[in-house]
Parts: sequence; C-alpha cells; structure tokens
Amino acid sequence: MQRGSCPNMNHRRSDAPVRYCPNCGEVVNENIILKKCSDAMSGSNHG
Repeated sequence: MQRGSCPNMNHRRSDAPVRYCPNCGEVVNENIILKKCSDAMSGSNHG
C-alpha cells in the first residue's frame, strides 16, 4: 500500500509511537530501536 493511500494517522506524525504502521506495514518511525524477542523479554516475569 502506498503511503498516500493509507488512512493511518501515524504516517503524518513526526513522533509516531510505533515503528511500523499497523495498517500497511510501512515504517513510520525509524528512530524506534528494534529489539530481539530475547531482549524484549529480559527483565520480565516470563519463563
């Protein structure tokens, strides 16, 4: 889906709270650091 045709408002935000648009999958905030699943789980009460 092209950026102009996606209705999600994150495309218009300079500080979008998500890295990827949940509607079309395009990157909307490349400043959010990607984490590996093991990194995301560290410090939690999971297994």
